[in-house]
Amino acid sequence: MASSFLTSVFSHSVISLIGLTSFLAAPALAQITAAPNTTGTTVETINNQFNISGGQLSGDGRNLFHLFRDFNIQQGQTANFLSTPQIHNILAGVNSGRASYINGLLQVTGGNSNLYLLNPAGIVFGSNAYLSLPAAFHASTAQRVHFGSGVFDLNRPNSYTQLNGSPLGFEFANKGILINEGNLRVNAGQSLTLMAHQVINTGTLGQRGVR
Repeated sequence: MASSFLTSVFSHSVISLIGLTSFLAAPALAQITAAPNTTGTTVETINNQFNISGGQLSGDGRNLFHLFRDFNIQQGQTANFLSTPQIHNILAGVNSGRASYINGLLQVTGGNSNLYLLNPAGIVFGSNAYLSLPAAFHASTAQRVHFGSGVFDLNRPNSYTQLNGSPLGFEFANKGILINEGNLRVNAGQSLTLMAHQVINTGTLGQRGVR
């Protein structure tokens, strides 16, 4: 069902696709930088790998929150989110107002966490983008994620200890665009979701081992 929706959107959006993917070749893109004075996220660069740690935990320890000013991965680079067996969801938000350009590997190690990548300004997955994740992947241009007892807002102070359980809903403040030209696959039985005002898919979406 998701694939047919994505295809129908693409048929009306070729101009947007050409305009946004041209930025993938821009040499001046910032890499991965944590947003200051927010979640305590740290980014350690080792060769072509960005190890992402720190962040803020929910009160029940199931959700880990990161905030970034910029989040871009070039070809041959890896963004590695460090997790633990107790963390069920990692929510990574970008709040600079600049779109994210992912043309390398997104990875989670240390736990079986679902990964949520959020950028209201837009997300582009280039032709070399791919995933190495133990669980589900959700990419979205939402600005707010609702939980039973609170809201994770990318642009306002948050009470992280109240953001328990699983995400219940997503709130969109901008008409962001999400484009995929890559080979995005998750493990069999896991979900893969792209959510935005406009989603354009010319790449591959699916589960490993499932045609």
